[in-house]
Amino acid sequence: MPHKKCFYGRNHSYSLEPQNPKRKNPAGSYPPQANVTVYTDSQSSLKALPATYIHSKTVLNCINTIKELQIQCPLKFVWIKAHCPGNNGNDMADRMAKEGAKQPRMEKGPCPFHTVPHSFVRKTVFQWGLDKWQHNWTTKQPARQTKIICPEINMKKGKQVAQLDREEAGIYLRWAMGHNFLGYHNSLINKGLTDPLCRLCGKVPESSSHLLFECEALEEQRGRYLGLDGSYNPSTLKVHTLLPFMKILSETMENTQDEEEITDRDPENPDSQDPHDSDPNQ
Repeated sequence: MPHKKCFYGRNHSYSLEPQNPKRKNPAGSYPPQANVTVYTDSQSSLKALPATYIHSKTVLNCINTIKELQIQCPLKFVWIKAHCPGNNGNDMADRMAKEGAKQPRMEKGPCPFHTVPHSFVRKTVFQWGLDKWQHNWTTKQPARQTKIICPEINMKKGKQVAQLDREEAGIYLRWAMGHNFLGYHNSLINKGLTDPLCRLCGKVPESSSHLLFECEALEEQRGRYLGLDGSYNPSTLKVHTLLPFMKILSETMENTQDEEEITDRDPENPDSQDPHDSDPNQ
């Protein structure tokens, strides 16, 4: 029984292989009872043929052509490794593809030559949105403390935060944004009623950025968690590197708050209630 081999070149856009199966021998048709085997190194083309949903007109035409050819003779597709020595047809197809890439762009053919791939459009739109977001973040958003950790839009760091549980994510975001009721934040809410200075060093306003990267009283703990030599860059620290230090800071500031509350009580009557907490209706 005659057996005909066809070698079709690699084409990731399906523009070459779909039209080749329709080629016939000089007699105008395949010999009766012939078995036709198509050897190709394009896995993307082979996977597109049995796909449930078809989004390319070229692939649809290819499938219809294959069905027509199967009426004349059995047709089989076989994948072969690209650039593998010994496959003369494959090597020839690679050479022809390289020559075709150097030729002027075709104006007519089975593919939509005047459009661009959807993947390119999605990537371009995503990059445009990212650039717009970065411009607004740099020029319009204040977020002074947050920009110390995230001066640029960092999708990878955002995914790391999203993978944390609710409690850990809350700790990280409060310390990153500075909304954690420290001295500086409380002084903005209770103007004139809260001392903004740091409760540990007493030199500068108590803020997230100060406690995380500047406070001298936390130098030993900071070196243990973030680097002994102090040569770290806050913007390059990973979420899982900063988070343990943030947890320690949360515990430290809570203990400091408890000590202040004990100090404010009447030493002669430890069970006395803070006058600020008394019920005004009594």
